[in-house]
Amino acid sequence: MPKLKSSTAATNALVGIWTVLLTAFIFFIFAALYIARDLLIPLTLAALLTFLVIFMLLKREDLRSRLIRVAGRGRISATTRAMDDAGARVTRYLLMQMTLTRIPADEQGATIASQRLTSTTNTAESN
Repeated sequence: MPKLKSSTAATNALVGIWTVLLTAFIFFIFAALYIARDLLIPLTLAALLTFLVIFMLLKREDLRSRLIRVAGRGRISATTRAMDDAGARVTRYLLMQMTLTRIPADEQGATIASQRLTSTTNTAESN
C-alpha cells in the first residue's frame, strides 16, 4: 500500500472509496427494485386495499348513513330501501359466484347451485 503524504490525502482517498461503495449500493438497490417491481406493485395494492376494507368495515354503518344522506336528499326512506335491495342483490350474486366455483361444472352441480341460490334468496327476502 502506498504511503500517503498527508491526512487530507488519506481523507480524500477514503471519501473516494466510500463514494464508489455508496454508488454501487444505490445502483444495486435500484436494480433490485426494478427487477422486483412486478411483485411489489400488486403487493402494495393488496396492502392498500386491505387497509381500506378494514377501515370501511369498522365504520360500515357510519359510511352507509352518510351515503344515504348524500344520495337521497329528501327521499331517505326510498334511498334506504334501494340500498338494502342493492346489497341483497350483490350478496346473492357473490354467493352464486362462490357456489359455482366450489361445485364441479356438471348437471348435478348446476342443480345444487340453483337450490342453494333459491334458499339464500328466500332467506334474504324474509329478512
